[in-house]
Amino acid sequence: MSLLLRTNYAIARSSLKRQKLRTFLTSLGIAIGIASIVYTFGIIGSFKNLVKSETNDALLVLQQKPEESTDITSILTAKPLTSSPFNKETVELVQKSINTTAAVSPLAPITCNLSGDNLVANGNILGVNESALKILGLKIKTGSFQSDASLKTIVLGHNLSLQLFGTAESIGKTVNIKGERYIVTGILENQDNPRNFTRFNFNQVGLVNFDQLATLNPIIEKVLIQLPDHATMLSVKDSLNKKLSENPNLAGAFQLASEEQISHPASSNVKLITVLLSIIAIISIVVGSISITSIMIATVTERTHEIGVRKAIGATHFNIFLQFIFESILLNLSGAVLGFIIGYAALLVTAFLTEFKIYFSPEIPAIALGVALFTGFISGTIPSLKAAGKNPIDSIKQPNR
Repeated sequence: MSLLLRTNYAIARSSLKRQKLRTFLTSLGIAIGIASIVYTFGIIGSFKNLVKSETNDALLVLQQKPEESTDITSILTAKPLTSSPFNKETVELVQKSINTTAAVSPLAPITCNLSGDNLVANGNILGVNESALKILGLKIKTGSFQSDASLKTIVLGHNLSLQLFGTAESIGKTVNIKGERYIVTGILENQDNPRNFTRFNFNQVGLVNFDQLATLNPIIEKVLIQLPDHATMLSVKDSLNKKLSENPNLAGAFQLASEEQISHPASSNVKLITVLLSIIAIISIVVGSISITSIMIATVTERTHEIGVRKAIGATHFNIFLQFIFESILLNLSGAVLGFIIGYAALLVTAFLTEFKIYFSPEIPAIALGVALFTGFISGTIPSLKAAGKNPIDSIKQPNR
């Protein structure tokens, strides 16, 4: 049996090598389908790992009640707020209303031009307090966050420091924000996955004490509330929701959400992209399979004489069937290899352009291999049965084309 398999493999390989251009073009449809599968599973895995590693199940976020919209464009193009029901008193009210140890911080973004040694347009300054570092999982590489409201200081993200001063060691230098000078007192550690539920890239932000930004009229977009654990978060959520609803300035204008709930729109977007890529993959594989079936039928017709000769010297129906099944499977496997390379290349490009950590798993090549073997067998069955059923005497009479 082993000799039979090796022989059929050698015959199939030799046949495909004789028609290299046809083999390449025929396997291209399968390659696109496999590339879509590899890319889809890679993106899904990357996103799940990112969410799992960054989701804080003990975090509550007080934010404005969002508009009822499932439009993907509105989600992806979220714009900064122009007004907010929250102020410094809201932050204090939240702190007083929680009867447990909690870290609470405002999040008040300002988008503006920053200038250091170089000009950076549309930089993001976040008005926070020192608790934000713990809540957001940020670590200061050098220096410190200054809570003294009388001092105008700033902690820079790693990349922002490079853009402003050409170095990550910029402590003591001055940043100009809307005509006001802020002294750099700290540099954040470089973040591997800098994007998060806040929508800001922490490698490219500046953190300033909220009270120090008062003259720039920052708008509090969110109030971040870090609880000791998930169970405490659930109990605090209900009581805090009731307490805030009693405030006439806040009633009906706010939402208390967990980080997982805030990330839901992004999850929905990924699911939509997954469905679209899956449809493309299925269509490509079906079209590729039909193409391979057509080519294999044409190949059987072209090699009728060869089939007759093999049968005349003792090849059985099964031998002939196996020969052409092998050709079909090899054709699909060559497409799978090409698709695998294209799919992972696309993932690497995505990682380079988006700072997205790519998910590598043995499941992905296993699935690609399984799909290639299955489609190879299915698309080769009809041509192989047709070849195996040919009459040897009639076949010998027909010359190879």
